[in-house]
Amino acid sequence: MLMEQILSRGNLITALKRVEKNKGSHGVDGMSSQDLRFQVSSEWTAMKVALLEGTYEPQPVRRVEIPKPDGGVRLLGIPNVTDRFIQQAISQILSPIYDVTFSEHSYGFRPNRSAHIKGLPFFCCTMAIVLFRQSMLDNSKFVMSMLLRPVRIAKSTMA
Repeated sequence: MLMEQILSRGNLITALKRVEKNKGSHGVDGMSSQDLRFQVSSEWTAMKVALLEGTYEPQPVRRVEIPKPDGGVRLLGIPNVTDRFIQQAISQILSPIYDVTFSEHSYGFRPNRSAHIKGLPFFCCTMAIVLFRQSMLDNSKFVMSMLLRPVRIAKSTMA
């Protein structure tokens, strides 16, 4: 049922428009967001089959180093625009489902919220990202079970 919603025409058109509007940088394939509409229209049948069969594989991300004010660098991975289009289509369906399960004090990567605040919510979000990445690397069921537990944050701990 979720795949039907994700691959619905209306959802895909909205995802396409959002990726085009964002005008993000190209991925390893060098394709710009301006070329996405033509690419999707010419290759959609094969893409849809791969998505439905579970054989679709995202392309590697383009690695970019962003200088930090302190002299270090922040590594950034830029997916190609086709993968961003698919990610956007998935996010549009899954975000409303999962967003209601998040704590009111959870701010990271959520619409109309900012993780740039002092205190525990930012720390919790950062730790969740670290734990998630680690669980993907070592396929840890324990870490994933910890991430899926509801987190309760007392208001008195807010800075």
